[in-house]
Amino acid sequence: MRILNSRNLGKKVLFLTLILSASLTQAQKGYKIDVTVLGLKDTVAYMAGYYGNKQYYKDTAEVNSSGQMTFEGDEALPGGIYSIVLPDQKTYFEFILVNQFFSMETKLGSSASMTNNLKVTGSKENDLFYGYMRFIGKKQGSAGPHRRIMEDSTASKKQKDAAREKLMQIDKEVKEYKEGFMKDNPGTFVSKVFLTSKEPEVPKEKPMLPNGREDSTFARRYYMGHFWDDVDFTDDRLLRSPVLHNKLEKYISKLTLQHPDSITRAADYLIRN
Repeated sequence: MRILNSRNLGKKVLFLTLILSASLTQAQKGYKIDVTVLGLKDTVAYMAGYYGNKQYYKDTAEVNSSGQMTFEGDEALPGGIYSIVLPDQKTYFEFILVNQFFSMETKLGSSASMTNNLKVTGSKENDLFYGYMRFIGKKQGSAGPHRRIMEDSTASKKQKDAAREKLMQIDKEVKEYKEGFMKDNPGTFVSKVFLTSKEPEVPKEKPMLPNGREDSTFARRYYMGHFWDDVDFTDDRLLRSPVLHNKLEKYISKLTLQHPDSITRAADYLIRN
């Protein structure tokens, strides 16, 4: 029997570790996303990714008789918010792309129902994302009747006041959910999306001017000055989501005076950040 000394054993262990590490690295190259849409069969589906507020096709996959399809490629996809688009090119459900290897399963239906029924394996970010999407779906369902009352010209003032109170309460619950989510899941891409879409909260008390009057310009200056506080400009995944585009559009088109000098100053500020 040959007995290995500790030095030779250490070399073999190191060699095997390097081989295993190299194999795993090679196996994890590119991307592979397995998707099952129960009820969809013998067709093709698409994967699309955001750039700004528009979506562009990234990949196509054949769907078998069981509704199974695989999107895969040799090069990793840049992170962001993506969608699985059904053959009608109108119905889709979104997902977060952070890790490149995971699977999803849902049932054929509307975009909302597919999102509600979706199950994810191998992606914590998407577990978090779909937990939020289901919460929002419930809140939107609760808000629907109250919104209809607000839009109803025959509704009384009392009815509209009550509906407005309900909508404000629902909005408060959504904000509290997001705050709790970001506290419990710091650093996740979903939290960064929430932070990007977050609106500055202007203090209710206005500072006083030297003449003893309230500063009437304070609210706007505070809002503009803190508009970008929570945005991580170093994370380019936000470019591949609609939230950053929407925020930019609001800042430039609605909050900035539409004059060349004002627009230039706003652009310079964004570039410096």
